[in-house]
Amino acid sequence: MAGILKVKDEAPSGATVVCVLTGNELKDPEIALAQATDRFYQGITPNLNIVAQTMGLSQ
Repeated sequence: MAGILKVKDEAPSGATVVCVLTGNELKDPEIALAQATDRFYQGITPNLNIVAQTMGLSQ
C-alpha cells in the first residue's frame, strides 16, 4: 500500500489500481512462478484473437 500511495498522483483520473495483498509470498515473482501450475506461452503475437485462441477461447 505504501508504494501505491507514493505514486497515486501518477495514475490517470478514474483508473482502477490493483494491489496484491497476501501473506503467502505470492508478491515475490520467483515464488509465484515456482508455485504456478498454469502453462506459460512465449512468442505469441500480441493480437486479441490469437491470445484468445491460445487460451482456448473462441474469438
